[in-house]
Parts: sequence; C-alpha cells; structure tokens
Amino acid sequence: MSKKIVNIQLQQVIPFINWTFFFNAWRLSGNYKGIDTLCNCPACREKWLAAFYGQERLKAEEALHLYNDAKDLLTTWIAQQAITLQAEYIFLKAHSDGSVIHAQDENGNTILIPTLRQQTPREDGFCWALADFVSPKEDKIGLFALTVHGIEQLANEANSKNDAYTAILIQTLGTRLAEATSEYLHSSLLKGQGIRPAFGYPSLPDLSLLFDIDKYLHFSDIGLSLTEHAAMIPLSSICGIYILHPQARYFLVSAISRQQFDWYASQRDFPKEQLPKFLNVDII
Repeated sequence: MSKKIVNIQLQQVIPFINWTFFFNAWRLSGNYKGIDTLCNCPACREKWLAAFYGQERLKAEEALHLYNDAKDLLTTWIAQQAITLQAEYIFLKAHSDGSVIHAQDENGNTILIPTLRQQTPREDGFCWALADFVSPKEDKIGLFALTVHGIEQLANEANSKNDAYTAILIQTLGTRLAEATSEYLHSSLLKGQGIRPAFGYPSLPDLSLLFDIDKYLHFSDIGLSLTEHAAMIPLSSICGIYILHPQARYFLVSAISRQQFDWYASQRDFPKEQLPKFLNVDII
C-alpha cells in the first residue's frame, strides 16, 4: 500500500478529545463526567455542580469555566478555519526477529525498528517489547504522522496581547487535539483495533527513530519537521506505529540495563554516544 495523506476536519476530531487529560494539564484532577454534554443554561449548570461539595465544587466550577472557554475557542476556530489537521499513514508488510520489527513496502524498501524490552517483569510475569506483538513469520504494521497547524500562531497572537491565560489554553487544547486526531485516525482506519504507540512515549521511548521514519514518510509532506533534538514542529504533532495484534498492549519501559543499551545501540545506525539523550529511559 502506498502512503496516504489526509486532511481532517476539526468537527470530526472534537468528539475524541479526552477532557480528563485536558483538566489534568491544568492540575484539576477529578471526575468531571458529563461536562461535555451540558448545555449553557444555568439550570443544567447548577444541576451538574450539585454533585460536588466543598473544595471539589470549587475545582468543578473551575473545570467548567475552562471547558466553556475551550469550547468557545473551538467554535471560533471552526468558523474562521483557523487551524488545519493533516495526517499521513502507510501499512507495510512486517515480521519480528527477537526484539526488532522488520517492515517492508511494496517497492522492497526496508525499515528496521528495534524495540526496547522491559527490564523487570510486570504483574503478568512478562518483560514486554513491542516486537512481541508482531509475528515472526508474516504480519503488517502501520506508520503514521499527524500535525495540527495554526496553534503556535494563535498562541503567539494571544501572548502579543498579554493574554497569557488564553495562550496557555490554546497550547493545552492543541496538545489534546493532536491526541484526539490520533484517536480519530486510529478509529477510522482500524475501528480501534490494536494499539498506536507513539515515538517518545513509554513503550517506544527512542526519539531518534523519528529521523528514520522521516526518511520513509517524508514529514514535510504534511508540513511537519524535526529539530536536531528530534522535537516535532509544530509541537502539536504525533508520529507512531499501528500494531494490529488483538492482545497488543501499552506498557512502560522505564529503565534498561547497560547490556540492553549496548545491544540496542548495535541495531541503530546512529552515533552510540548521542543515543542516550534521545532515550526517555534510565540506563542502569
């Protein structure tokens, strides 16, 4: 299958926003279930708030204020077509060899994705690596990248007006829109089957792999670029893998041994001495 590039409408993505994580970013932990179904009438507002008491009610009031401000921004962005959402993806033949995923396109081009293995068994007794969920014989994986254009410009405009609150709100919402776009795309392409670990995240912590994926996906096709430190620009962007195994799971690789690091470095066409700064794990 050849690479596909898609433009996604903001209206399609909004239902996939995880508002719990949005509130967590504002240090408002709590269960605000139903907040996204409220209308703007005072009666509905008071009925929803009645379930909260004391300090929790104050937090709920703040969460509701933030939610309404975020919804107002989204409504404005839709009306003004202020942001655009783009994604690219490809599905490849793949197989695993130990902890390494081998993927190949229809032209025979190959990409190797070594995966780090948990150092300590978890509650199920296993030390997982993502390659465990790819068949050693014949399988397939997907690669995807997506970005939200316009967030930085909108935040800069707010900052130029000394409106720090709105600037932070825009940036927080941009992060959530990137995640919502990722979930929307996953749902659209695969009906939610499998997992979509992103590079730099707990089960796929090596950001240097983004340089390899860029050579394959060509991030510039959707206006996405990488800094020398593998940060994605625009910041509200995600790149990851689709793993289709029905038992695939997300997990945390928090630390690896020096022996595993040496093995991992041997699998990468990347300067070994530079690799640790791209790995979001401890080397023990």
